[in-house]
Amino acid sequence: MERGGSLTVTGTGFAAGENVSGVMNSEPLALGTRSADADGAVTFTWTIPRTRRWASTRSP
Repeated sequence: MERGGSLTVTGTGFAAGENVSGVMNSEPLALGTRSADADGAVTFTWTIPRTRRWASTRSP
């Protein structure tokens, strides 16, 4: 992932036609709402803001 680059995420297991909201976390960025397709999948594609700050993560 790079600032200014695009990212695509697909989620599955939703009911056909179910509305799904997407959010990129750390500094929340609303990705909007999409309707799941007939197979229960939903896809979000967005551009990562150039001003995005990355949160640190820790592994157990």
